[in-house]
Amino acid sequence: MKLNIRTLCASVAVLAAILMTSGCLGEPEIPVINGPYIQSYYDGALTGQIYYTEDNGPIIYFETIGTEDEPIVSYSSASTGEKKAVYDSLCNKHSDYGYHGEDPYANEPVKKCYAKDVISFDVVSDSDFDKDHPAGTSLKDILVYDSFTPYRWIKGGYQGQPTFQHVKVLASEVQPDDMKLLPAIQLFALKFFDFPLGNSHHNLTVTVVTDDGVSHEFDLEVYF
Repeated sequence: MKLNIRTLCASVAVLAAILMTSGCLGEPEIPVINGPYIQSYYDGALTGQIYYTEDNGPIIYFETIGTEDEPIVSYSSASTGEKKAVYDSLCNKHSDYGYHGEDPYANEPVKKCYAKDVISFDVVSDSDFDKDHPAGTSLKDILVYDSFTPYRWIKGGYQGQPTFQHVKVLASEVQPDDMKLLPAIQLFALKFFDFPLGNSHHNLTVTVVTDDGVSHEFDLEVYF
């Protein structure tokens, strides 16, 4: 039996293509979605925390956690009964009906969205922050809002590849669409870009209002 080199090479190429497509070689196959792009929502207790960095000073992070009173609850396309009804209502609320295509973010944390949208937020101090910010006045004009959301991409009709927009703007200039479909693990961060003179201590009152009408209030100590 004669071995046809051309036929052998072609067969090897076809086999390699099949293996690559099935994920047996090289990069794993990217999942494909036929339906709502957001496949799961998470809900739980909302918390605000202060973290300190060497370069950027104190940062306020907002996260969802599980507590005895408010455990983490998930609503997904695989849910049944009441949870599936909640999932469907969340998809309808965000006009997320029918994406057909690959999902390169399938295993990324940003793909797990918070079940509530943020309506507004504010940060005030109990003492004078600087000459332009006496006690009780909003500090939003010296804070940067930082988060990710796919909402505008979904709202625009799924044009192009899935896009999680990185929203990094002055907190006083945040738009309503910037606060929809936020990551559940870490909703958003507020970073100070202006600081009081010298070392100082402030008691901050941070308020976050979600679209279920609940006003979440946090008292946070911060040191500059």
